[in-house]
Amino acid sequence: MGWTSYTADHYKNNMVDRVKECESILTSESETGIKWQPLKISAKGSTVYAAVKRTEPDGHFNIYAEVILTKVSMKHWDNFCYKEIDETSGPCERNCPVSILKLLTPTDNETANKWRNDCYLNAEMEATRRKDENALNNLPVGSTVEFHIGEETIRVTKINVAYRKRPIWYDGFRYRYRPSLINGCGYTVIKRG
Repeated sequence: MGWTSYTADHYKNNMVDRVKECESILTSESETGIKWQPLKISAKGSTVYAAVKRTEPDGHFNIYAEVILTKVSMKHWDNFCYKEIDETSGPCERNCPVSILKLLTPTDNETANKWRNDCYLNAEMEATRRKDENALNNLPVGSTVEFHIGEETIRVTKINVAYRKRPIWYDGFRYRYRPSLINGCGYTVIKRG
């Protein structure tokens, strides 16, 4: 499955409104009378999650999850690109909000059920991480942590940089480290800022 590109119809603050574009994509009706309607849509970064109601002509319906990967480039005529993946395809993106997961009708599809369970687990881990005072995002600027990559021990400090919106983790010499790398390696808090 590839990407689809077109000139966006919906804008907010002079930027493409990803959520409105995805809502338009997901709202449709087939010639046979099948209707698709998004019940709830949420964006996490450039990924849009939706609970979509599919209604048959006889009135029977099911609600399933749809994941839409999006790209925006205001430099091109076709400024909105998207790739639509439903939960039965087992999308790699597994950060669907619990509020959307709760709307979904039960399914026998193993891939969809595994995806839903992974999303619930990720939501639980995120909630736990938010409460942890030693989580990287919760540590104040000036905090120092230490982690290992192979046999190398790396010590980084959280600093503010004028041209960036968020603080960065910097080793004081030449490199800045992504929080995902630090989390993945496991870290020890040396000093709180």
